[in-house]
Amino acid sequence: MQTVYPILQRLTIVLTLSLIAVSFLFFSSPKACSEPITVSLSPTIDSRFNMARSTIVTNLQDAIQLWNDVLPETELLRFVETDGDVAISFVYDERQRTTIQNERLKRQIAEQKNQLTTLKTSLSTTQETYEARSQEIQTKTSVYLKHVDEYKEKVDAWNEKGGAPAPIYEELKREQLALEVERLNLNNDIANLNKLADTIKNTSGKHNTIVEEVNQKVETINETALREFEEGIYDPNTKTIVIYEFESPLSLKRVLAHELGHALSVGHVEGKDSIMYPYNDSKTFELSESDTKAIKTICEK
Repeated sequence: MQTVYPILQRLTIVLTLSLIAVSFLFFSSPKACSEPITVSLSPTIDSRFNMARSTIVTNLQDAIQLWNDVLPETELLRFVETDGDVAISFVYDERQRTTIQNERLKRQIAEQKNQLTTLKTSLSTTQETYEARSQEIQTKTSVYLKHVDEYKEKVDAWNEKGGAPAPIYEELKREQLALEVERLNLNNDIANLNKLADTIKNTSGKHNTIVEEVNQKVETINETALREFEEGIYDPNTKTIVIYEFESPLSLKRVLAHELGHALSVGHVEGKDSIMYPYNDSKTFELSESDTKAIKTICEK
């Protein structure tokens, strides 16, 4: 009896879900390379995958062409609308639901990180302005207090003499008025400084709130990243490929190409960028030297 080996997802870092292409190992198909293996797609795709069937067909044809380009003189795979040698279907369950949710959370996190960057810049600028104006106010306060002390000394001196003559009295009144204007200006500066302090407090509060929201979303993603599941499976007994989950058109094309490779009797190979590597962590869409060597070896046989 044939043994099957499901390959499971690796645990990944905080914000990157590493998805995995899974398949069964199987005996080499005598049809591989001698004539095209036809591939058909289920007529209906669950709308919850958020991808039209026509778009999936395009991605599937890209995956087929990837293998066909290895041996230009030999058509390894061919897409047909119905009754292909290999039938591909999509099954929507909690795996894709979780992936869609996590993708939405990651987009929100990216947007909120931009907000945090803007808030931090604004906060830094406001704090610099606050510190500069605070220093100015301290200097103005010192000057004002010095003027007050000088004014008091003059008033006390003339009071000891029994009063000031009319010209001196008028001059002291003008000084008193100037001190009052200086005091009002200083109070206005302090009020504006307090507004800056409130702005800093509010901006900091908004920043911290967003940080908490981001941390909660990251925690949600991390919790689901601990799960283990199959992204796609090729069953050689029924000659079917079932796709359970993908996070982007690129990851879909990679998993389709991976499972089609198994349909061509190609097993897993080394190199994380290889299409036939057990884990679908790469951001490239091309056959590696190991992939090419594997299919050529099969066709030579």
